[in-house]
Amino acid sequence: MAEYLKNVNVRPTDYTIYNDNSVEEGVFNYTKDVKGDIIGMANHGRKGLSHFFNGSVSEDVVNHSSLPVITFRIK
Repeated sequence: MAEYLKNVNVRPTDYTIYNDNSVEEGVFNYTKDVKGDIIGMANHGRKGLSHFFNGSVSEDVVNHSSLPVITFRIK
C-alpha cells in the first residue's frame, strides 16, 4: 500500500487493510474493531445493466448494516 500511495497525491497518516471473504464483511469487521458509530461509503451511482452486472458494495452494506450508513456519489 505504501508503494502505491507514493504515486497518488494523498498522504494518509493511517490506513488498515482487511482480507475478508467479501468487501462487505471487511467493512463490518473494521467498523466493529474501531467501535464505529456510522459507516460512510462512496458509490458510483450505477443503474441499469451496469448495476446488474457489477452490483453495488455500498448497497449491500446499506441493506445489511445495523449501523447508519451514509453514501455519496463519486464521478
